[in-house]
Amino acid sequence: MKPTPLNQPKTMRPLLLLIPVLALVVWALVPQPPAKLFRQLPSSRTGISFNNRIQESDSLNVLRFEYLYNGGGVGIGDFNKDGWQDVFFTGNQVSCRLYLNQGQLAGKPLTFKDITKEAGVGTNAWCTGVTVVDINQDGWDDIYVSVAGFGPDTTRRRNLLFVNQASGAGKPVTFREQAQVYGLDDCGYSTQTAFFDYDHDGDLDAYVLTNALDQHNRNALRPKHVKGEAASNDRLYRNEGVGAAGHPVFANVTREAGILTEGYGLGIAVSDLNGDGWEDIYCSNDFLSNDLIWVNNRNGTFTNRAPDYLTHQTHNAMGVDIADIDNDQLPDIMVVDMLPGTNERRKMMLPGYNYNRFQMDLAMGYQPQFMRNTLQLNRGQSGGMQEGVPSRPNFSDISQLAGVDRTDWSWAPLFADFDNDGYRDLLITNGYRRDVTNLDFTAYLADLHAGGFGEGQKKNAKAYQQLLQLPEVKLANYCYRNRGGEGTLAFEDVSEKWGFDAPSFSNGAAYADLDNDGDLDIVINAIDDEAFVYENTLNQESQKKVPENNTWLRLTLDRNSALGTKVNLYYNSKVQTAELNPTRGYVSSVEPFLHFGLGNAAKVDSVEIIWNNGQYQVLRNIPANQLLHIPYRPMGIYKQPLPTTPAYFQEIDPQLWGLDYTHTETEFNDFARTPLLPHKQSQNGPPLAVADVDGNGLDDLFIGSDFEQESYLYLQQANGRFFKTKVPKEANQEDTGALFFDADQDGDSDLYVVSGGSHAEGTSAAYQDRLYLNDGVGNFSLSRQSLPTIDISGSCVVAGDFDQDGDLDLFRGSRLIPGQYPMPGKSFLLENRGGRFLDVTDQLAPSLRTLGLVTSAAWADTDRDGWPDLALCGEWMPITILSNQAGKQFSVHKVPGSSGWWNTLTARDFDQDGDLDLMAGNLGLNTKYRASPDEPLEVYAADFDNNGRIDPILTEFNGNRKWILPTRDLITSQIPSMKRRFSDFQSFATATFEESFTEEEIQSAYHLSCTELRTMYFENTGTTFKPHPLPQEAQFAPVYGIWTEDFNHDGYLDALLVGNSYASETVGGWQDASKGTLLLGAGKGAFRYSPNPGILADKEAKGLVTLQRTDGVTWIVIANNGNRLQIFQWSQNRKEINRNSFPALSARYLPPSRSVGR
Repeated sequence: MKPTPLNQPKTMRPLLLLIPVLALVVWALVPQPPAKLFRQLPSSRTGISFNNRIQESDSLNVLRFEYLYNGGGVGIGDFNKDGWQDVFFTGNQVSCRLYLNQGQLAGKPLTFKDITKEAGVGTNAWCTGVTVVDINQDGWDDIYVSVAGFGPDTTRRRNLLFVNQASGAGKPVTFREQAQVYGLDDCGYSTQTAFFDYDHDGDLDAYVLTNALDQHNRNALRPKHVKGEAASNDRLYRNEGVGAAGHPVFANVTREAGILTEGYGLGIAVSDLNGDGWEDIYCSNDFLSNDLIWVNNRNGTFTNRAPDYLTHQTHNAMGVDIADIDNDQLPDIMVVDMLPGTNERRKMMLPGYNYNRFQMDLAMGYQPQFMRNTLQLNRGQSGGMQEGVPSRPNFSDISQLAGVDRTDWSWAPLFADFDNDGYRDLLITNGYRRDVTNLDFTAYLADLHAGGFGEGQKKNAKAYQQLLQLPEVKLANYCYRNRGGEGTLAFEDVSEKWGFDAPSFSNGAAYADLDNDGDLDIVINAIDDEAFVYENTLNQESQKKVPENNTWLRLTLDRNSALGTKVNLYYNSKVQTAELNPTRGYVSSVEPFLHFGLGNAAKVDSVEIIWNNGQYQVLRNIPANQLLHIPYRPMGIYKQPLPTTPAYFQEIDPQLWGLDYTHTETEFNDFARTPLLPHKQSQNGPPLAVADVDGNGLDDLFIGSDFEQESYLYLQQANGRFFKTKVPKEANQEDTGALFFDADQDGDSDLYVVSGGSHAEGTSAAYQDRLYLNDGVGNFSLSRQSLPTIDISGSCVVAGDFDQDGDLDLFRGSRLIPGQYPMPGKSFLLENRGGRFLDVTDQLAPSLRTLGLVTSAAWADTDRDGWPDLALCGEWMPITILSNQAGKQFSVHKVPGSSGWWNTLTARDFDQDGDLDLMAGNLGLNTKYRASPDEPLEVYAADFDNNGRIDPILTEFNGNRKWILPTRDLITSQIPSMKRRFSDFQSFATATFEESFTEEEIQSAYHLSCTELRTMYFENTGTTFKPHPLPQEAQFAPVYGIWTEDFNHDGYLDALLVGNSYASETVGGWQDASKGTLLLGAGKGAFRYSPNPGILADKEAKGLVTLQRTDGVTWIVIANNGNRLQIFQWSQNRKEINRNSFPALSARYLPPSRSVGR
């Protein structure tokens, strides 16, 4: 027995023994953090020690070889057919390596053995992409490696093909390099290769994604190369079948297949994008070059349909993945870029936008592209079936709404259901070895090389030394949980929560069930670090399940080759769709299985397999939690099902009826005057108005125009065609609002046109509104004496008898004072006195002088006192009600918490309770801007540099701190003296708003805030308006036009919304995701989104009106800025729409849906 120490009493010994026990009790009582879904395994555990190490030098660095840090990929395959997935890594300056999964032999899952040398797959080339494919269809996985690299010797860039020589299961795995004899030793600058049967002849063809070592600035504007002449033109190799040597032989058919458009290729994915049963190709391209969507013409040729399918693209496109993220059986597209999420990183990377350069790009034939990730949501076909083939799909970029647009220097996007809840989550790898986009560094290089004097070698040496001082962009990878199970299209950032918190320079990645436990593990290739192996712990009994009880089903398709096969899973009234195309993400290929998480489903009702040759088969009542081998047993030719939801609208060609109008936007660069504007103010037309102006009982149409353009009146004839006449105006006048109403009480419709825009600075005679009086048969004359002098840029006009004297009075909304954004301009209340309109604003509604940047208005008796009130909305404004006090005064009521960037509103009794509610179109959530009551979007406006011009400083919250939103280049363009405050980009990037201006400057500035960006329905409760956000699809883009009607005859009001804006500054980019949104009323003011409405309003729609035809049907006419009119016929034909059928409205108000200025 050990003696008690002399200084320790014997009575203390039992207490000391209790200390460890007490510690365990305390530890058990303290809440422990939840187990992370993924566990990073060290190389000592896995045996995977691959490290894609890059050695820089003064002769080989990113200044000389800009793709030095683009990294390598990961390939997954079962090379020895033991039922366990193996891993192949490509290396740049190091050899590729192959690791054999030892899970079965070692009795310990996720253990691997490096067999590179004995397998014969060592390399001595700059290897980029890897594709695992059974190229000779012998049942054994082969490896195709794409090769790039620096230097003029193209022979060192020959692609490699390692053909599996295995002779049986359990035998040693060996490969033979045979690219040359197969005809696949392409020696261009290959990034990645996808194999698929593009001609449906039963064998696999190869598409080689290609880049180039161009010596010039790759973003320098130049004509597109579209004749196959570019070094960066991709290659297509057709499989000619088995040759004399007993293996397939490939032939280069690039030119005859029509693959002739260049692209600095970094990512490739194959998918049947248009649903015709033939695989198409998406190529994500870097720098100036646009992405390409090669649509399979089913005759051996392809056509680039990217301009038709997409409204805009990612600028520096890296990796790409295609999968169905919302379980609507349509493939969606994710392309990643390099936009940072933090304020400092963005300020150190983004220069000021260049509007003129953007316009030059468009003029040169380039599609719009913006520096951010894009998540292109597939909205379905635009026109049903044409000759048995679906028409083009329509995509909306919802990356900003989904919250996945900013993931910094990104490489591999991968969609997969990591938590088995039935919705595909998103992994994005990122990081870069040297921060070469650091603006202080680029400024140093510009100064160093300015003038062209001095020895080039010394300058290069200085530049290299400065390069070595740059910070690293070593970042944690991103992982997003798909929140589709919550009924939303948004993703939740669970990077840290799920275990992705290790900073790295990550590139290619792949997922696979490496331990055969029913969940997906992840392998990532990194620069200057050991490869990452992440074990998914979802199905481990030792881990707390996250979430509980999620089941799964994994499919392997036993047909060689099954690439391109599509599978639909039906269970619990749900459906999932997936295509077997392992090449995806970035320079990598994932496991050759189809993995489905099933949530809590115990079984799958049916599995529908649509084989890549057009045959199909169905399996029923499949239990969950198994790997199901599906043999090829076709049941017949698959036929594409027709849409089951009836379309409400059908597009009509306006030209057939004489409506030959195309709006021309006269070019005006608002940003040249005020660089800090968030968007142009000159791009708000054209306005529309409808009335029977010639007394023949048929609706006629007025269409306004920009300055220096012509406005027209289209008169409807008895035969249904329209006769066009000009409406005269001054050349410097831009039409922004229009209204037909009886101004002089002679029984016909007169025309009021609002003048607006921003081309004339300050107040100007160019903004004088016009009243055209009708002679009763449609001849109009300008009445110069009927209106007061108005010299402020306007937006809208609405008519209502606010004083109840029997004639219609007017409200004229003012948009802004050009050059003084966001200072308010005076709006006008105009009283009708015998056909002449008197400005009574100061007497009856003085608040209108400074109310704000008004965009839309409606007369509506909101308090049911018998007097029409005025509902208003605007930019940086709350929804505002001017309550009519018996025609003698208007009092202002602002809806709390509603300050937004509102564009339009309408008043209807949506909840059928007898009073008028409001529906208002806002900016939406699919934008770079974020706003909430706690963290508002704000603007501070003042002449900060005392040069006579207003400087609008927008601010945002990021990381709980308030920052200046514009970049340093932008703010110094507007306020040159800011260069003295911030001598470099770093000091500007780290300064908060309060640190950027003095307290006096901030306090004296004109200040506005925005707390709400959602398009809303406002319920009239009798005492206030209660806001209700409209469905998520209504938040895809700014809403400029709303038409309400009971489209489906269920007794509830529905709403058709149109919008989009191309007026945004050119870094944040266009807001163009709307295709026209039909919301069906569900009673009590609730709305649900209706897919397949039959309407495709995908242009910059600024408003819409309804027009009655000679045959009694209703047309919806949509005004598009800079584009042609669109007309859609409402298929639910009615004899007539009663112009005064609006609940609680009377003949004293002109229904706003009949005359729209926005």
